[in-house]
Amino acid sequence: MTITGQERGKVRKIRDMRALYWAAVCLGLTVMGCKDTTFKGPVAKYGLDPAVENAPHFDEIDADPNEFSLKIAQAYADHKPGTNQLVNTYGLYLSSLAMLNVAEGDTYKQLADFLGISVFDLDPIDQASNHWLNEIKGSDQVKFGTGIFAIRPLQFDELSVMELANDLGVDTIEFGAAGLTAERAYKQWLSQFGFKKLPKEAFEIPDRTDLMVVTAALFDAEWATPFDPSDTRKAPFNTRKGQVSVDMMEAEVPAITSESEHWTAAELRYKGNRFAFSILMPSDEAQSPESALEETSTEEWMELINGFKTQAEHDVLLPKFEWKGTQDFFNLMDDVGLGGMKEDLNLSRLSLDIKKSKYWVSGWKQYNAITVNEQGTRIESVDQFAAAGDASMPFIVNRPFVYVVRDIRAGLILFVGIVNDPTLTQ
Repeated sequence: MTITGQERGKVRKIRDMRALYWAAVCLGLTVMGCKDTTFKGPVAKYGLDPAVENAPHFDEIDADPNEFSLKIAQAYADHKPGTNQLVNTYGLYLSSLAMLNVAEGDTYKQLADFLGISVFDLDPIDQASNHWLNEIKGSDQVKFGTGIFAIRPLQFDELSVMELANDLGVDTIEFGAAGLTAERAYKQWLSQFGFKKLPKEAFEIPDRTDLMVVTAALFDAEWATPFDPSDTRKAPFNTRKGQVSVDMMEAEVPAITSESEHWTAAELRYKGNRFAFSILMPSDEAQSPESALEETSTEEWMELINGFKTQAEHDVLLPKFEWKGTQDFFNLMDDVGLGGMKEDLNLSRLSLDIKKSKYWVSGWKQYNAITVNEQGTRIESVDQFAAAGDASMPFIVNRPFVYVVRDIRAGLILFVGIVNDPTLTQ
């Protein structure tokens, strides 16, 4: 059975009188239809619904982001075996979920299948994310934010904008003009994260882009038990091509272990014991991480991740490392069932304007950087989804044409001409 956005829309509702109150407030505060080149700020930022009572846990909903993370890890491992990689899987999940909330038709079906959703009602799924985003508000270790940006003038649908803000904390922003104005405003939105190592492309708007969905994330946390830099020394690390010498940290630290058919794992906690760094090595020393991922079932993955329970002191040797790079998810869209969105992207619940034009995915990249050292871990990430519409299609005049010069205000044609060969001057 095909799930359509229209059917799902029938079961979505304004949850209570508080939502009606927010709708009234939003209608009064929203800045719409900016036509000049001045950045007007958020079109609507209503804030997360402050108290979603009895919100389900992630493992209780139809689309568990932890199961989704395995799917994405397997796709990337198959795409670029033997390379260092980092993917903000929850950022990808949030961007896709935001789009799903305003999608219709085949786009809704593709996104639902991609996220593993088989139900009409998205409320429990949105509530689980809402609950987590509320919990981390004000955290000094992690920050997530999602924005939907109209690069060209676009009239947002009020109710959809309110739902995205309340459910997923989405900022919906209209720049009202392309070019440098939009780019400055986009950089302004990203500046709240304090990124230091991402490439300049992460702060730029791709050419011929009408609409962007961006999830940005910063994780910066110290180990609960830091490593002593004086104990860090050169040590061998076994790669596929042989041994290399690395800076190896060493410490007697509390660690939690877990294991499964394909994996031996240990987990190090960060200060506050809310977040953890889980290290998974293939049980078979001769097996690559990519091969082990390919053979790992969803059941084994979840059992392994949920198996970190018993803490004990361990002598841990962990290499210091830094990495930054760009993951081009656009090239993986066909492999994960989203290829149709390259031709037709239907987000018509977001804006009436979108219903009048043809849109498609023009790019989808993720920019990531990580540093792991004796003090802790810092991760910077921008997941950048770009869409183009008919208005962005290049108009290339490379064959004979007719031209007209006219008075637009009077509706009067003044001149008509024909060009068959631009090199002819008379």
